[in-house]
Parts: sequence; C-alpha cells; structure tokens
Amino acid sequence: MRKFVAALIVLFLVVGFAVLFTQGPDPVIPAKKVEPEVVKPVEVAPKQAWELAGVPDFPAIGDVRLKKKTFFNYILPLVTQENTRILSQREQLLSLSGKGTFSENEQALLNAVAKEYRLKTSFDEKWFQEALLRVDALPPSLALAQAANESGWGGSRFAREGNNYFGQWCFSKGCGLVPGSRTSGMNHEVQKFDDVGESVRAYIRNLNTHAQYASLRELRANARDSQMTVSGAYLAQGLGKYSERGGEYVDEIVRMINGNNLQRHDSQPTTAKL
Repeated sequence: MRKFVAALIVLFLVVGFAVLFTQGPDPVIPAKKVEPEVVKPVEVAPKQAWELAGVPDFPAIGDVRLKKKTFFNYILPLVTQENTRILSQREQLLSLSGKGTFSENEQALLNAVAKEYRLKTSFDEKWFQEALLRVDALPPSLALAQAANESGWGGSRFAREGNNYFGQWCFSKGCGLVPGSRTSGMNHEVQKFDDVGESVRAYIRNLNTHAQYASLRELRANARDSQMTVSGAYLAQGLGKYSERGGEYVDEIVRMINGNNLQRHDSQPTTAKL
C-alpha cells in the first residue's frame, strides 16, 4: 500500500512538471490606450492699444477729479520730454546761427533739422530766422487742454485703439482708423500711433510746421521777444484752424486751461532768441 501511494505521488509530480514546462508564457494583455484629455484653450481677447502701451484705463476712473489728475499726470511728462528735446535743438541752432561755415557734424545737424521742420537747406540768416520760429517748445497747458478735449479725457475710440490724443488725420488707406461720421467722398483717417508719446511728438511737430499755425508761431516769437511767459491761453489764439469750430474751439481750449489751472505748468520767460 505504501508503495502504491508513493508511486501515485511520483506520478502527480511528473505530470505537474510536464504541464509546467509545456505551457507557454502567460499571454501579454495590451494596456488599454488612454486618450489624453483635450483641454480647450481659454479664449483671451486681444489687448487694445491703450493696454499694450501701458496707458491708464481712464474711462474706468469714476471720480472726475481723480480722472483729470491721472490724465494730466500721464500726459505731462510726455510733453515735457518732447519740449526738452526741441529746446536742445534750439540751443544748437542758436550756437550755429552766426557761423558762415559748418563742420561735417554741424551740417548733418542742420540737414536733420531742415528735414524734420520742413525747411529748405539754404542755412543763411533768413533760414535761421524761420528755423527758430519753428524749433521751439509749446506751453504744456496748451497740449494738456487739447489732449483732454480731443481724446475725451482719454476715453475716445481713437485714443484707446490708436493712441491718438490730438485728432491728427492721415490720408493713405490703412494709415489709421476710419471715423464713423466721415462724410461721403472724404478719404481721411484718424492716424494710429505706436504709443502716446508718438502722438505727442506728431502734435507738436504739426503746430511747429504747418502753414495753418504760422500765426501761433508768430505769437510765440513775440512773447519771447517781449520776455513774456509763453502761455497756452495766449497761443490758443493761433488755433483758429485746428477745428472746424474755429473761434468756439479756441474759447473752449482757453476755458479748459483756466478751469483746470493748467497755466501753472507753463515755463517762465526765457531770453533765448535770435
């Protein structure tokens, strides 16, 4: 009996090992493919020109006094920066006005001034007289009042989308923003600028060069000759052709200067003249 049991055990062991070595490896079950979750990108509205330029959101300022203060504090340094550049040019012209011949660098300077201020290149005494009528600073009060008026305190479409704070026009297709109220047959656009500083520079250059503002430049020269403060309210008298509203526009600019005490920003008299 014992022999029979032992034989049976041996038989089971032999059969078990035979089955173990004859079976193949466990089948590989492929992992279930997990599709990555598709995350929809968050739609972000493109930034407006005023945001890209770091301009305060003027329309969002509800307090009128705070809005005005914020507006003037933003525009004033840009006007001051451009005036400083122009006065530096003026001093260079004054230093060269009595010379008969010019060095290569001086000639390059004069050529650059002539191009910027739309002057011929004769560089004689008459040229310097006309150049010094044009190459001069503008009273900050005038620029501040016009910027506020033309841009609706920074809230107009042209200010927010085109950095245009002075209503400058351009005349090539695509150069700016088409006014919604443009008269049929007209082709002007409201010029777009890369930043507000560029708008300030174009505005001052316009008043310093355009034939329509020759009277403004004469008023400024007369104030200098009389050693008067070149005030914005005084020079505003030369803005009759800036707007179709003519004298009404001039009166409004003067009221804005006086009502906001902007004349306090105007420079003191200077004796720098030809």
